Amino acid sequence: MNDNLTAKDVPGWDSFNHVNLIINIEEEFGVRFSNDEVGGMQNVGNLKKLLAAKII
Repeated sequence: MNDNLTAKDVPGWDSFNHVNLIINIEEEFGVRFSNDEVGGMQNVGNLKKLLAAKII
């Protein structure tokens, strides 16, 4: 998995999978993402940067 990976790159990826991923990350790391933050996640790199900023 690289930082440029997007939902379009994953066969069968849909909004349900996306929501489950976000919920699992929030629970695992004890963080919360706003709707705007989730909407702005364009790729894995964006997600990693946002998560890193929240857990520091």
